[in-house]
Formats: sequence, C-alpha cells, structure tokens
Amino acid sequence: EEEGQPYTPPANAVARQFPLEITFTGTEKAAREFLSSIVKQDDQYIVIRSLRITNMKKDPPKAEDAKFDKPAEAKPAAGAADAFGGGFVLPGEEAAPAAAPEAAPEAPKASDSSRILAQVLGTEQVMVVVRLDLLQFLPAKKIN
Repeated sequence: EEEGQPYTPPANAVARQFPLEITFTGTEKAAREFLSSIVKQDDQYIVIRSLRITNMKKDPPKAEDAKFDKPAEAKPAAGAADAFGGGFVLPGEEAAPAAAPEAAPEAPKASDSSRILAQVLGTEQVMVVVRLDLLQFLPAKKIN
C-alpha cells in the first residue's frame, strides 16, 4: 500500500491487524477509564496483547504521606465548663437551679473508611504500557 499497490490479504485471513503500543503515566482512575473505553468500542474490535501497569512509587504509603482534613475545633457542651463550679450538694441542702437545657447534642458521625483511605491511597501515579491490535474485518468471501 505504501508503494501504491492494493492490499491483498492472505488466503484464510478474516481480519487485518494494526498493532499499536501506547504508553502513558497518570492516576489510577485515568488508567481505569482508558481501559474501560477500549473495551466499550462498538465499531472497532481491539485485542489487548499485553498490559503492564507499574506504580511509580516503589515504597508503600506512610502515615506522613496522608493529607488528612483538620477536624473542627470541639466546642464544650452547654454547662460543661461549669461542671464542678457549683460545689457539692450535701444532704439536706438545696441544689442550685439547673440551667435551661439547650438543643440535644448531635450524635457523632460514623467515620467513613473509604474517605480515610482516599486520603492515604490513590495519589500515586501509574505507568501503563499496553500493546494491542486494532482489527479491521475483511469483506466476507463467497464459498462456491
């Protein structure tokens, strides 16, 4: 074809292969999206011959690698600052009037482990090397 001649397929060929090698570096999410897009092709047939995914970071994550959100400052509950300020009440004495109760304290939120893991893991870059064949199906031959 490069010399202007038409392509003549081998006798029993069903498809023509176009080999490709793609290499890129990105996040784990980008690698997943790329591989998902390859297998979802409707008008092309792609055969993955080899795939290698390498984490650019050789060491496992350490605690200091995490970028945790800073928790909000804890506010003392109503009356907690004065828990022992009123003194003791002995038998026969009257207790000091209780302060008006404010809104009930909110229940603490359950920790979301996936959110915590996302702050520690998933920030690494991965290198993806994929060798694939893009197939072009040849016209069907008539059998006599």
